[in-house]
Amino acid sequence: MSDLGLLRQDIAEQLTVDTTVPAYDYIPARIVPPIYLVSSGSPYVESGDTYGSFKVRMNIDIVSATAANDVTTEALDTMIEDALVSLVNMGVGIENVQQPYQLDTGNAQYLSTTVSVTKTISL
Repeated sequence: MSDLGLLRQDIAEQLTVDTTVPAYDYIPARIVPPIYLVSSGSPYVESGDTYGSFKVRMNIDIVSATAANDVTTEALDTMIEDALVSLVNMGVGIENVQQPYQLDTGNAQYLSTTVSVTKTISL
């Protein structure tokens, strides 16, 4: 597997272990929230601070399960906090957390947000 694929996989596995919420390093055909989805960010790869290093950006879409508005809002906040702690503990830099939005998929709406993260790697 590529170094980029391994990084995406490592992030997904660590999120699953630390938060007990399923995380995928790919976009499944059908999602079953709550779920973390790890994908490439933009720009995906750029030069790092030292020769031979590269700054990789990933996006983590956080999708909470359907429920009453007050319940799903609190659930999303908890998932965000749990993800931030997990990511920081594994040495991943947090760039930002986007404003929550409604994700429309499979004839359902889910409260969601996107966390943008970075990690410097050497190839």
